[in-house]
Amino acid sequence: MGARLNTLREYLQDSVQDGEEERVFVDIELLALSFATGIQDAISYPDYHCFASNQTGNTVLLALAAADVGTDLFNTANTCLSLGVFLGGCFTMGQIGNAVGARKRWWLVLTNLFSTALMFVAAGIQYAMPVDVSGPRALGVITLLAFSSAAQVAMARPLNVPQITTVSRE
Repeated sequence: MGARLNTLREYLQDSVQDGEEERVFVDIELLALSFATGIQDAISYPDYHCFASNQTGNTVLLALAAADVGTDLFNTANTCLSLGVFLGGCFTMGQIGNAVGARKRWWLVLTNLFSTALMFVAAGIQYAMPVDVSGPRALGVITLLAFSSAAQVAMARPLNVPQITTVSRE
C-alpha cells in the first residue's frame, strides 16, 4: 500500500508535458470543461441575465449597455460583477498556479475539485431558494460561477491546447 501511495505522490508531483501519450486525457478533460461551460452559460443567462463563464458575451453586453441599447434584455450589474469576479479569479488562480507549478498534476486536480465545489454550492443555492435576477442570492451565485470559470481558465491556459477555445482562450 505504501509503495502505491509513493507512486501516486510522485505521479501527482510531475508536470503534464507536451507530447505525452497521456495528454489525450487532458484533451478529454478540457473538452468536458468546454461542454460544461456552455451548459453553465445556457443556464445562467435566463436566470441572471448575464453570462457566468463566457466573458466575451459579457463584454458585448457591456458595450450594449454603454450604447444604451437593449438594456432590458440583460442585467448590467450582474454582467459587471461576473466580468469583475472572472478577471479577479483569473489573476488570483493564475498567480497561485504560477507559484506552485501551473502544470503540476496535483494542481490541475485540486483546481478542478475547487471549481466543481463552487459549482455545487451555486447549484445548491439555486435548488434551495427561488431564483432572483438581482439581490444577494443572485450576486452570490454569479460570484461562485464566475470564479469557478476563472479557475478553469487559469488551470487550462498553461496546458497550451489552442483547439479548445471556450476554456483555454478567454
